[in-house]
Amino acid sequence: STDCSDYQHWQSYLLFYNAFKVGQPGRVTRIASGCSEKEAKLAKKWHKKHIKKIISDMYDIHFTPDFSNVAKSSKDHNYKDGYEFFNKPFGLLHWLEHGKHIGSGEGGKRQIDEDVVVILLDPDMTLLRPITDDFTNEADHLIKTKRKKIERRVKHGSPFAQRYGFGTDWQKRNVGRIAGSDSPALRVSAKRAGKFYPAGPPYVATARDMHKIALKWTEFVPKVFDEYPQLLAEMYAYSIAAAHLELPHQLVESLMISMNDAEDEGWPLIDNIPATKTCS
Repeated sequence: STDCSDYQHWQSYLLFYNAFKVGQPGRVTRIASGCSEKEAKLAKKWHKKHIKKIISDMYDIHFTPDFSNVAKSSKDHNYKDGYEFFNKPFGLLHWLEHGKHIGSGEGGKRQIDEDVVVILLDPDMTLLRPITDDFTNEADHLIKTKRKKIERRVKHGSPFAQRYGFGTDWQKRNVGRIAGSDSPALRVSAKRAGKFYPAGPPYVATARDMHKIALKWTEFVPKVFDEYPQLLAEMYAYSIAAAHLELPHQLVESLMISMNDAEDEGWPLIDNIPATKTCS
């Protein structure tokens, strides 16, 4: 999910290149939101010339409207020109319902290929190795969550995501107002809230589950932002949507790395690389 800036243009190029380099299976699609007609034309032309013809014909670009102003909060905040992160949930939903290769048909007759596994990344992410629906190799994946049964494969009703450090903070929002007074999200205990729902990108789910989440995510995120007009509003909204839909996530600690002092990330896998296999 990206905007149409030069900055996220080169970020997308890096992701396409690394996806090819590490052998990422399946299609890779850049969701570009808010491009002007001229920008979209140039981006499409550049993508065709430098991505599809040179790197892979499996790599696409999907254009959506600008969704950064879907909520007009009356509160003072730092996003006077709109909250650009609205483009993540709304862009995802637009792609699921209008994108190529994820479904067939048009309008009300369109059918999403529900069994396809969808992986949603942020624009500042790239790939060091492939991400798939298979987490059975314990040497490659860190899953610390203590539960009766640790899920190892993505399937309907069992989405995966990177564990993020905001824990149960999503429960501090007015969940009843956001999701409804009868929402199942209100019945989630603090223990389960911290175990299954502090999820962030990469998000990995079947298209059926991802579409369900995207519908509620786009419904809830303007309400979350209205009371919490700050960074992470869209992530809290995702957690509330997943809890509302009773879709507990199998959280993984090794899908992403950021700061080297961050907990619950994939740094132990990097620390375990023998010195003989690293660059000096």
